[in-house]
Amino acid sequence: MNNTLFIIRGLPGAGKSTLAQTLVPAGRDLAADDYMHQDLDRSKPYVFEGAKVRASHDWCESTTKALMSDGTGLPVAVANTFTRRWEFEAYVGMA
Repeated sequence: MNNTLFIIRGLPGAGKSTLAQTLVPAGRDLAADDYMHQDLDRSKPYVFEGAKVRASHDWCESTTKALMSDGTGLPVAVANTFTRRWEFEAYVGMA
């Protein structure tokens, strides 16, 4: 099955996550910031912890990969600042 991966980049507060939510079915929009919500639940408080930044990006990357290979063919959107090309190259590779 073919998948579409939307890689959305931009400044904090620019609306990346909102755009991602409009492009794909619920639950298929991801951001590294999601990891900072208690139990990965966006309705729960967001608590930034600098020590978790690497883990949050690892989680986002692995979850994106899992969704891209789940066999549904449904699109996925990942919304992070991605200020440098190397930050999103793994996602380009998935696509």
